[in-house]
Amino acid sequence: MLMKVLVTGANGHIGSNVVRALLKAHHDVRGMLRQVADTRGLDGLAFERVYGDIRDMNAVEAAMRGCDVVINLATPYITQPENPADVIDPAMDSVRNVLQAAAKLRIQKVIHASSATAIGTSKNPSGLRSEKDWRNDGEMPYTTAKVDSERIAWTLAEALEVPLVCLNPPIVLGRFDYRITPSTRWVFDMLEGTTILPKGAMCPVHVLDVAAAFVSAIQHGRAGERYIISGPSVSFKDLATLIKTMTGKGPGYSPAPRPVVLGFVGLQYNLLRLLGRPALANVAAAREWVHRYQVLDTTKANTDLGLSSHSAQEIIEEVIEWGMYLKAFTPQTTARLKERFPSRDAWD
Repeated sequence: MLMKVLVTGANGHIGSNVVRALLKAHHDVRGMLRQVADTRGLDGLAFERVYGDIRDMNAVEAAMRGCDVVINLATPYITQPENPADVIDPAMDSVRNVLQAAAKLRIQKVIHASSATAIGTSKNPSGLRSEKDWRNDGEMPYTTAKVDSERIAWTLAEALEVPLVCLNPPIVLGRFDYRITPSTRWVFDMLEGTTILPKGAMCPVHVLDVAAAFVSAIQHGRAGERYIISGPSVSFKDLATLIKTMTGKGPGYSPAPRPVVLGFVGLQYNLLRLLGRPALANVAAAREWVHRYQVLDTTKANTDLGLSSHSAQEIIEEVIEWGMYLKAFTPQTTARLKERFPSRDAWD
């Protein structure tokens, strides 16, 4: 069944891919954008654009009026904010305004973009986590924002009787990331060989798989359910090996004990800040990933949404090609990658 769908945060990395996927599925799309938004990811797409701030309740209600379904993607993705409130407050306001407007306008379904960071990680390499799990050890403001905003979303949805579905993707990578999210920047640094990976594991996911899941959730997502939208888990050691095999160079890998790694991260963070240079990571981020294992159960999404996932190698290949398209690498890295990967002049 075709729907009139509002996409908040339509210009973001996930948002621009969701808009494309909705249009390919022939849905009627309305995208909510800020006036100052970078819209390069939406160039050439024919859909209705409305402008407003997600923190403005009147603007949210006006954008939502006449729609059947809302896909809420409007939240900042900043891992090292100067002020934690710059990440936490907009995430909370986004959820409150969207759910309250949806209740007033009797929207058929709200599909909210949470994150696998709200699911959490394990100290055990085989510690499988599912939608039943919630993180309780986060330290980054971004993590706090994702956990708390999803909890508030569920509370409001129940109180206001709004059909709510939450999708929880992990590290999302792939095309149309023009502003270069922290996730993509991290992989770019790996490709440059400027990063050392610790013991641990993560679940990268292709942005096309995430976009397809949002579209599928319109019809097949069950109200009241969370869905982990993830690719396969890959250890940092295997990821380092994979990138080196694919490109001839890659990140380092250190099995050093967790306290040693955290101490080193803290030292480099303080030193680089003193020198006025951006730090690669801070202790809060390191605590969430060093000797921590992201192993996620996607059974529910596979069954309900028909989730399929690209392999880690396919995801890295796309990040490489996207980085070359943006001319994001140093000349030395660009020359090395050109020997192994084709350049692309257009993306769809």
